[in-house]
Amino acid sequence: MSYWWLYYKGFEVLWPEEWNRLVDALDQISEGLLLLIPVANGLITVNAGMYKTIFPWSGIEINVGFPIPLKYRAFHFFIDVYENNLNDEAYAIVRKNQEETDLGITINPSAVGYMSISGTGVDYNEGDRIDFAIDTTLATSGSLSFYSMGVVLRRIL
Repeated sequence: MSYWWLYYKGFEVLWPEEWNRLVDALDQISEGLLLLIPVANGLITVNAGMYKTIFPWSGIEINVGFPIPLKYRAFHFFIDVYENNLNDEAYAIVRKNQEETDLGITINPSAVGYMSISGTGVDYNEGDRIDFAIDTTLATSGSLSFYSMGVVLRRIL
């Protein structure tokens, strides 16, 4: 059976009928399938003193989260910081149902480049929602800019 249509779109928006086909295909695959949920919207900047929630794929600020289609475990989180002139620590956080999880990265003042963390994981059930947050509330000046951020999930049964 061919699933060529699972990978032809890249980081474009999926239409509802395309998403439904993807969910049906994922349901047929056994444990171990990896799913990458990225933020892909060019350069995103967060000023000091902010807590910004970020919707996967689009990078827009919204406090809803993206629905997880099946049971998955988030275990690897990454961010690629382009510019950072904050005067205190910042945090990049994976969220579940609008609540922070333990899967987060501390970004030290002036730190730039690729940063990641792998952990025991955060379990998501079908219908749970995933999004991200950037917390710069400790900083009183500066900003943090990044091009990419995302989480890798593993299908569990």
